[in-house]
Amino acid sequence: KLEAGKSFTNLLTYSEEFDNSNWLGTAIVTPNAINAPYGNQAADLLDDNSDLDSLRKSQNLLVADDSGSYVFSVFLKQSTAAHTLVKHQISGGSLQVDNSAVIDWASPSSTSGSGISIQDEGDGWYRLSISLSNNSTGNVTASVLIWPANYPSVGVGSVYAWGAQLVEGSEPGHYVKTTSTSATLACTATETGDAKCFNTRK
Repeated sequence: KLEAGKSFTNLLTYSEEFDNSNWLGTAIVTPNAINAPYGNQAADLLDDNSDLDSLRKSQNLLVADDSGSYVFSVFLKQSTAAHTLVKHQISGGSLQVDNSAVIDWASPSSTSGSGISIQDEGDGWYRLSISLSNNSTGNVTASVLIWPANYPSVGVGSVYAWGAQLVEGSEPGHYVKTTSTSATLACTATETGDAKCFNTRK
């Protein structure tokens, strides 16, 4: 639920293309494997098929404020993995900050922790959000990481992923698609008062 006129900037690039070279790591990506939460067939399959190595996808970028707050969010849906690990960290200074969440796919809505939230988007999709406050120690490199099946130990399995987003502030915001650069999108509703702009699947 979003107030009319509020805008968010997604700092990540290629937010729906985990096979792009801006996404690092050796997890196997099958692009456009199934329908995304909003209906188009744009969600990728991330697969860890090795029981010897922990395969993941990650993206790094510079952030401007070493004292600001940032929220990483991503839409996830179970494939074959029993658990999925997601981490958000900011490093490069004298004291790194990080936060992580594990989704137990037997009960994904129970995912919890300080700065962690998960929202049921329907059709098996969940939006996981991880908040992190920088600490004014020179950290300017933000990293977001997804391990399809790395919990509680190295294992195998896959997860569907779509709509990765990193925003500055204290809330995940409505999703903003990006390609080669960051992008900003405002809620364009013109109603005031209790009338809100909703991002719904329809």
